[in-house]
Amino acid sequence: MLERAAIEIRARRRCAVVESLDTTPNDTYWAAQWGLSRIGLPTAWDQTRGAAGLVVAVLDTDVDASQPDLAGAVLPGFNVIANSTDTSDVEGHGTAVAGIIAARSNNTAGVAGICWTCSILPIKALGDDGTGDMATLATGIVRAADAGARVINMSLGGPAGSATLDQAIAYAVAKNAVLVAAAGNNGVETPFYPAANPNVISVAATDGNDQLYSWSNRGTWVKVTAPGCDPATAPGARYINFCGTSAAAPVVAGLAALIISAQPTAARADVVRAITESTDPLPSLPGRIDAPKSLTTIAPRKVTSWTLRGSVDTAASRIHKRAVAAGQATATLTFNRGARATLTLADPRGRVLATKTGASPLKVTKKLGAGTYSFSIRRKTTSKLSYALSVVSRP
Repeated sequence: MLERAAIEIRARRRCAVVESLDTTPNDTYWAAQWGLSRIGLPTAWDQTRGAAGLVVAVLDTDVDASQPDLAGAVLPGFNVIANSTDTSDVEGHGTAVAGIIAARSNNTAGVAGICWTCSILPIKALGDDGTGDMATLATGIVRAADAGARVINMSLGGPAGSATLDQAIAYAVAKNAVLVAAAGNNGVETPFYPAANPNVISVAATDGNDQLYSWSNRGTWVKVTAPGCDPATAPGARYINFCGTSAAAPVVAGLAALIISAQPTAARADVVRAITESTDPLPSLPGRIDAPKSLTTIAPRKVTSWTLRGSVDTAASRIHKRAVAAGQATATLTFNRGARATLTLADPRGRVLATKTGASPLKVTKKLGAGTYSFSIRRKTTSKLSYALSVVSRP
């Protein structure tokens, strides 16, 4: 038996979110979307917010195209259960998944989707009761691949795969599609399919403290983790707090869509590598995805160069977290004459790599690997500190 990998809607979790000065959408529930902030999407959106025409297939209970936050995002789809084009979503699970991937962002309403301009191809592979079978899922995968989907999300699964399913996955892989699936919500290490297929990115779910949710499946067959509880779209004009590995998988699918948007000619294997080998390490767990690091890996720029302006007034210090390409990085802080300040560079784990205190300008240089680094500016005088921080990284 195949079933959706979902957890019932839970009360909103209170999670601290680090303030970011990167791309910040104005959607109503953005402040509650801690998971998207946790994987560094505001920084990733500085590089790409998606490509119009890039198709992400959602194999699920289907998608409600009338949801206002999905307006213009949903393509005509397929119902492989009834062999029809009726893709209405009675259950609501698929609509939530689609919203995480591609809700229209920065529209002053609802939630922010990961890929702002991507298209969703809905494929109904689960019935209105949220269940289905592997043969139907296999048919849906083939239909998605034939329709040109570059990413296929499957927030569903069961404890046993099938030869038919394996053949369908191999077919989609040959078509250069990236397949992503939920690891399941039974809290066990037993493989869950299609996630456990080696050609699929299997996704477990982490909480606001980067700990695995107790209900998330785990095991050596799981490739990555991703935040597993965020606000999402629901049928009609509603929104829900959507939790489960069903919510974690589309976070990875959305990242895959951004990567392909940034590098349209990238091979499937390169996209998978950029996601699975650029994670933030977690103790005794598969790494949690890191959007800026993945984008830097797939489409490295010869020179990373950016400048931020700000001030330190009521607080003693301010921290900027930004993606940096691999190479020799130089950070230069300039600020008002007569003031003193400290510039500190720290790695993704918070370890200090370089620091300097004095009058303007301050400069620190360090050889860095690709990743998201912290640049801390601390004022050493009582007056307001107005500054410009410039960072250049050369291979």
